[in-house]
Amino acid sequence: MIPSTSDAMLPGFSFDGYVRLTFDVFAQLTFQHKLAWEDPDLSRELRAECFPAFRAGYCEWETGKGSAISVGWAWFAIADGKMFIAPGYVNSNVMLVTQESYDLGAFKTSELLRAWLSSLHWQPERILEQP
Repeated sequence: MIPSTSDAMLPGFSFDGYVRLTFDVFAQLTFQHKLAWEDPDLSRELRAECFPAFRAGYCEWETGKGSAISVGWAWFAIADGKMFIAPGYVNSNVMLVTQESYDLGAFKTSELLRAWLSSLHWQPERILEQP
């Protein structure tokens, strides 16, 4: 298999476990569904925080190539079935960096990953796996 341009630009894990990428390189990666599951405890926690969570759970995607990159987040669905990214961090083994290779930090990386996810069709058709 010939690596794609984005695979060739993909560095390995660093000393702290992160894969450091610019957002432009990250946005070119191809992700696959890895896991999605429902968590009744998360539904109860979100309702206690006044979110109209009819159902809730977690979802994870990964690149599955070489130094696999994963992105995971919590979600909730309201009674009509519409799904939303739950409040909190979007977790990943990515640390986004500037063009000059300076870390953006965990909070800013999570914010940018949340914005990226919000622009995609991430909602699982059905919840298959249980952890």
